[in-house]
Amino acid sequence: MTILKSTPYLLAGLLLIATPYAKGDPPTVDQPPVKLAPIRDPQIMPPPEFDYEYSGHMTITRGDEASIRTECWGKSGIACAIRVSAETCFVWITDDDVLERRRLSYDMVLRHERAHCNGWKHPKK
Repeated sequence: MTILKSTPYLLAGLLLIATPYAKGDPPTVDQPPVKLAPIRDPQIMPPPEFDYEYSGHMTITRGDEASIRTECWGKSGIACAIRVSAETCFVWITDDDVLERRRLSYDMVLRHERAHCNGWKHPKK
């Protein structure tokens, strides 16, 4: 019964919504499309000369923000890498929930830390 009483209002609402499109003209936006540049922030993405697979033995450990901060000597709660030698590197990366809150992907963070294993150091400010 309620459906029958509200049917005229529903039809009127649909008619109002559909009216602008009756001519077949889609809505337009007067702004040019935004062209996104690739991520080249030196604090996030490493330079190309260090952005390749690590050839040595890399041990990756995941943990919560507090444990990563401890392993990384308080420098980061997200991730860090310790390059012992050209053949051995230890990487710590925080859990996915922390990465998501910081809007970071695991792959991006791993690439960053892998570059440290390949010898990259952050640029001096």
